[in-house]
Amino acid sequence: MMKNENSGKIREAARYMVSGLSEKHTTDALAERSGLSPTTFKVCFRSVYGKPVHTWLTERRAARAARLLRSCPELSIGEIAFRVGYENAGKFSAVFRRIYGVTPRDYRSRSR
Repeated sequence: MMKNENSGKIREAARYMVSGLSEKHTTDALAERSGLSPTTFKVCFRSVYGKPVHTWLTERRAARAARLLRSCPELSIGEIAFRVGYENAGKFSAVFRRIYGVTPRDYRSRSR
């Protein structure tokens, strides 16, 4: 069973990641920032959110990108990719398609 103290640290780490989606987040750095060992951080994160850190973060990035695709037609796909933490629009598009089943461009055109 996870301590409430660790649960709070995990939720704070999640808020931190969401507030900086364009930044690179490593498990080691997040664990250190939270005052937990990397192993404890990973186990506790999965306990709180039901999935591994990077799976959860990838899904948050895709969800933010989806919102930007719908609400900011002036932004290019590359700019949106950068804003949610991808340096490469191709990699972003592949991840987005895996999660949503369509390319970012198709998602945008269907959202209009």
